[in-house]
Amino acid sequence: MTINSITANKKSFHTVVFKDGLNIIVAKQKEPVSINTYNGVGKSLLLHIAHFCFGADSISEFKKELPGWVFRLDFTHEGKKHYVERSTDNQGKTIIDGKEFKHKEGNNTLSEIIFGVDSLPDKVSWRSLISRYIRRFRGSYTSFDTFIPKEKDYNKLLNNCYLLGIDTDLIIRKKEIKDRLDSNLNSRDSIKKDDTFRKYFLGDNDPVIAASSLKDEISVIEKAISSFQVSENYHEIQSEADEISRKKDQLESDCFFFKRRIDNINQSLSQHIANNDFHLMELYGEAKVGSPEMVKKSLKEIEVFHNNLISSRDLRLRKQLEQQEKELREKEIQIKALGDKMDSLLLYLNTHGALEEYVALTRKLSDSKQELSKIEAFQQLQKEFEDTYRNIRSEFINLETEAAKYLEDNSEFIESLSSQFRSYAKEFYPGKVSGLSITNNTGENCLRYSMDAKIQDDSSDGINSVKVFCFDMLLLLSPIAHIDFVFHDSRLFPDMDPRQREILFRIANRICTNDYKQYICTINEEQVKMLREQMDEKEFKTLISDNIRLELTDDSPESKLLGIQVDLKLD
Repeated sequence: MTINSITANKKSFHTVVFKDGLNIIVAKQKEPVSINTYNGVGKSLLLHIAHFCFGADSISEFKKELPGWVFRLDFTHEGKKHYVERSTDNQGKTIIDGKEFKHKEGNNTLSEIIFGVDSLPDKVSWRSLISRYIRRFRGSYTSFDTFIPKEKDYNKLLNNCYLLGIDTDLIIRKKEIKDRLDSNLNSRDSIKKDDTFRKYFLGDNDPVIAASSLKDEISVIEKAISSFQVSENYHEIQSEADEISRKKDQLESDCFFFKRRIDNINQSLSQHIANNDFHLMELYGEAKVGSPEMVKKSLKEIEVFHNNLISSRDLRLRKQLEQQEKELREKEIQIKALGDKMDSLLLYLNTHGALEEYVALTRKLSDSKQELSKIEAFQQLQKEFEDTYRNIRSEFINLETEAAKYLEDNSEFIESLSSQFRSYAKEFYPGKVSGLSITNNTGENCLRYSMDAKIQDDSSDGINSVKVFCFDMLLLLSPIAHIDFVFHDSRLFPDMDPRQREILFRIANRICTNDYKQYICTINEEQVKMLREQMDEKEFKTLISDNIRLELTDDSPESKLLGIQVDLKLD
């Protein structure tokens, strides 16, 4: 595919017609200033318009600042002419060869025209490939393999390798393995670290200890259930046992008091004092008082009275004692009877249970089994994660071996790419080691190969620009891409010295002449003047002046690309 022209529906627009070989758009200043600046004339805008026609995402600045504009790009592919039109007002539509498509459909159609139907690998698209032939943004010139802002390293590698003819299947497979590995690790970590997930499965318990404890608990509950006998009148029997226990306690309390009374009576009976004459007389003798006969007679009468009184008291106490002992025996009989009844009821209650107790046991068993099931599910998940991780790691190792064999089997082809890059680089830096390095990336990442463009031991400011140019020439010569042009912005040139710019145009012209390619670039007038000083007149005419397709100046709006004054913020 080569570009024929870029036009617009506005007469003020400066149509650009391209030819085979070198195509140079020069930005000029009306009056040189101390700081060389060529911004605003439209040289970088031309690359944005090309991308716009080739299906870039909507450009808000176009809609805001250029309402009513329609840009058209004509191109030729395999001898057939095509064109693309796109309006700044309705950027969701693309017209290809007179047929209207939605934006995504339009890109698919361009891909089919250039690459054929379903011929691109996954994640390789029309937009990702065409961006490698039109370096549109300032950041596109910072590194040889940077074309799209924020493009991931995997996509860089995949697209670049596809265009260079390096097998992409191994690249895609490593990415798939890495994605599965990341998914496995993320899922495993979420189970280990996520509080909600852990609480759902485990609470705060260690899984192994919790599982063992639950198994013991389940065994105990199952044994209890297997020997459990449900009593229909369990609660009535329990109430009866409670009532008997209450009565028995009351009787035992009564017995305690009976025993205390009996002890008191026995103590009273044992404490009599026999007040006889001898005793009374002793009292008188001790008092040194004589005992006349009359007194003795009185004492005798008192003694008889006293003994009668004592006898009467003893009789009464003994009757009370007999009564208390009788009642005590009766209550002890009652206590024994109640105790026997209590033992019988307790034996029954110990071997039977209420229905709700049985239900509670079965519910507890169910809850424990469910909790154990969750823990075992957690442990099984952990095991599956570990097994999957080991399997994926094994796939990594196997694929690494396969990639090493691929690089070994295709070492001549890989070396030819490096040699081609080196041949261009040596024209810029004859004495420097250079080449394109493509090696097996054995890291646990999504990059199958490590690719690096090398020009060693040089501190020149233009070395990065040289790498960009040399790599882009490799892509231009790719037989896979079917894209036969490279379009560079003037951002490529500032860090190069005049000799390097001269070499660049020599190489580009040689490639275009030998392989029927196009090299398109924008360049500032000052750099063109330096080329004129570097080259002889004939060579300058052949390489440069005869290939200038358009000159844009800042002297008036009409001399700028759009033919009007407008400030577009595109980068």
